[in-house]
Amino acid sequence: MSLASIPGTPTDGSASPMDAYLLEVYQKAAEGARPSPGRRFTSIGAFLTFVGLVTAALALLFSLPDGGDGSLVPAACMSLGIVGLIVSLAFYALEIHVQRSRPAPRLDGPTEAAASIYLASVGFFGFAVAIGAALLLLR
Repeated sequence: MSLASIPGTPTDGSASPMDAYLLEVYQKAAEGARPSPGRRFTSIGAFLTFVGLVTAALALLFSLPDGGDGSLVPAACMSLGIVGLIVSLAFYALEIHVQRSRPAPRLDGPTEAAASIYLASVGFFGFAVAIGAALLLLR
């Protein structure tokens, strides 16, 4: 929307410096509030980095031989699984919040893909917690 199309503003270019300043501030605020794909890529990148590190730690824990009473590995797996579950749910809730805060919420391919990544990781970490609990109960 240009300044000339606003009713009551002069069209001869004699806008005051204050109007020009306000227009510039408005445009910067509009650009900052516009959803950008960069935010989603950053969020998914950070999440996948976290999931990769936790998955590597879980794989390392499951490959270690049990020592002593054997409850250290299952307890560590359960705690890593719970942390992963909480982080996955937090990212999923953030994605839902972002989608609902848009003026016209819509589901598109990237939105559904991001939500499915978060939900799949919830299932994975829930499974890791269940395995850890089963190992503790079997001891």
